[in-house]
Amino acid sequence: MRNTKFKNGSVLVLVVVSLVVLAALGLGLLTVARGVRYRAISLNKEAAAMFAADAGYEKAVFWMSQQRDLLSALQQSSLLGTRGVLNFPDADCDYQVGIFTFVGARPVYRVISNGHSGRADTTVDVLVLQAMSGWDIGMCRVASGKDKTSPSNFTEGEIIDIPLHINKLDESPDTTDIYVSGNPRFLQSVAVSESRYDISGSDKYISDMDLFEGGIYFDQPDCRITDEASIQTKVARFRNSTKPQFRFKPVDNTPPKSLQNPNAAVQLEFFVEGGIGKVRITNNCTVCGFLQDKDNRTWDFRIKPGSGGKEYQRYDIYAYHFISGNAVATGERFTRRIDQTYVTQAVGPVQSAPGGQIFVDGNVIIGGDQTLHNGDQVVKGRITIVATGNIWLADSIVVDGPHDADGRPSHDNPNVLGLVAQGVIKIVDPGMSAYNTGGRNDYPGPALVFQTDIPQPTWAVQPESDDSFEMVVVSGSWFVVRGSIHDSQYTIHDSRSSTFALNPPVTPLMFTQNVKKAFEMDMFRRKASLSGGYDTGDRNSYIGPSNDEQLRYVGQPRPRLPRWQRPWRGGRRRRPGPGQGKEQIPGFEYVPIGRYDGGKSETYDRHLPNPMVIEASITAGGGGFGAENVERNVYGGRKEAPGTGAQNDLIVRGAVIEALRGVVELIDTDGYLKRYYLDERLFEGILPGDMWLRSKFIPAPAGWRDY
Repeated sequence: MRNTKFKNGSVLVLVVVSLVVLAALGLGLLTVARGVRYRAISLNKEAAAMFAADAGYEKAVFWMSQQRDLLSALQQSSLLGTRGVLNFPDADCDYQVGIFTFVGARPVYRVISNGHSGRADTTVDVLVLQAMSGWDIGMCRVASGKDKTSPSNFTEGEIIDIPLHINKLDESPDTTDIYVSGNPRFLQSVAVSESRYDISGSDKYISDMDLFEGGIYFDQPDCRITDEASIQTKVARFRNSTKPQFRFKPVDNTPPKSLQNPNAAVQLEFFVEGGIGKVRITNNCTVCGFLQDKDNRTWDFRIKPGSGGKEYQRYDIYAYHFISGNAVATGERFTRRIDQTYVTQAVGPVQSAPGGQIFVDGNVIIGGDQTLHNGDQVVKGRITIVATGNIWLADSIVVDGPHDADGRPSHDNPNVLGLVAQGVIKIVDPGMSAYNTGGRNDYPGPALVFQTDIPQPTWAVQPESDDSFEMVVVSGSWFVVRGSIHDSQYTIHDSRSSTFALNPPVTPLMFTQNVKKAFEMDMFRRKASLSGGYDTGDRNSYIGPSNDEQLRYVGQPRPRLPRWQRPWRGGRRRRPGPGQGKEQIPGFEYVPIGRYDGGKSETYDRHLPNPMVIEASITAGGGGFGAENVERNVYGGRKEAPGTGAQNDLIVRGAVIEALRGVVELIDTDGYLKRYYLDERLFEGILPGDMWLRSKFIPAPAGWRDY
């Protein structure tokens, strides 16, 4: 009995111990289960907070991409959007956008987004840069009419060694937005804003993929070069941050009707003197413009303001220009060091590195007849030129300082030039001021009336006979164009040197200045209307120079210039140019550009260098970058450098942003053979003014943190 009781007691103890162990295990399992549940909830909250923070970052970057000008938006600290909140079913976030610093002149932005879910908090802290390309194109087409465009091809043999971006066209039917003829090579990355596939799912790019050796990326955000409001906002910020003494609004001061199609402009000439970069500025220049009278005669179009980039118009191309004869005395022409134009861009206490800024509410001419640097424009310093009109390039423009073996400015070269126009940026045709009445081009010189204050004439021809002459009607007056003329005491001669009495009597054309030498009939082309200029043949329609070799007007001598303004240096006198001793328009002087050809007419027969070199960042908001007067339908035809053939070379070392393609060449026939090279220094923020327009923002290298 004693053993049985002992055994029963042992079992009871064992049962109790087992129950305790099982209870402990159960409690432990319950605790583990609860911990796992809590951990799952915590992980879910952390994930929700993380996703919320990421969503806040994406929202912030999207907001940045929608701003017309991000620096302007951040300068307006009260503007909604620099801070924001997002709410989700199980989380929320708050985010903010600000300026962090400038790398040189390139802004670095900071996005901070805080995600919250329950007790979980996650922060995404990212430094962001605006994406940049070497060549941004709003439309890979050229304007060819009021509402017409034509494809612009990348062609056989071309090597595009520059990053390229092309905006979405939204055409119907949907084809590729980059046009290819033959097998050009794209050595660096290409980005397009459209999808690779059309609406039916077909691959539009399958036949061209091998051409993109640097890769091609689809569905990329547009560049805002086609957004007029974005350009205007940036230009306004630029104007406001430019020193008042370097803000210009040129006016035309020439007598009314003394010049065809006058366009006010500022002329800039860059040079280095004594190791110091300088710019000579001439305000209130007057450009004689030339406008073809029909759309199908020209490629020189710009976007019609206010049309949203959907309409185009012919514009006055550069022919030649005048300045006031006493521009120095009146202060319209002066020279400044480039560093005197320096300012900084600022957002609150954060400032960029200094850079020069010149703002022109009008047109700009860059180039002149300087003897320094063999005529080239040389920029020493960092400067951006912004024009609300066009920028006309009338000479090669290079930066001072070291260059690599391939010709590009070296990485440590501190000098840079930026060109921004709300109109177009074009290389002028130097032949517009020449005399050539045969061969490839016909530049006949101006009509006589444009040397006077008489309104634009209408031509009329009277048949020849023994007692009548071929005449022209100008403002109701008869004017004989064969032989020389005189008034009452004058004698009128025909080609046989015979004297005749005229019936009806001739009323002579009255000049504002005296005729010193008789003119020749070959100067003129009889037309019913001169609205399109002076046409001397089927190919061309040109207005010619300010005066010509057939007509000389007796004017007043030029005022004696200060020593530093005289047209000679180092004891060697330059060849006299037009206006030196004679004036074409009273009180004004013709200004030559480029280089003279040599020979009798070096004053007007001029050319641009070959190759034409442009080292700059180029932004054309109202059209394209290219060359003026490139042949179209047998009209036009640029003047090349003497002895160089049908085309010259154009070398761009920098970057190009254009709202649509500008015509640079007519293949194998006219214009320039182009070679574009990226200046990678621009990616480092050397360029002042922040005129970049890509709407894509990317994290800076090592710029992402989350915690």
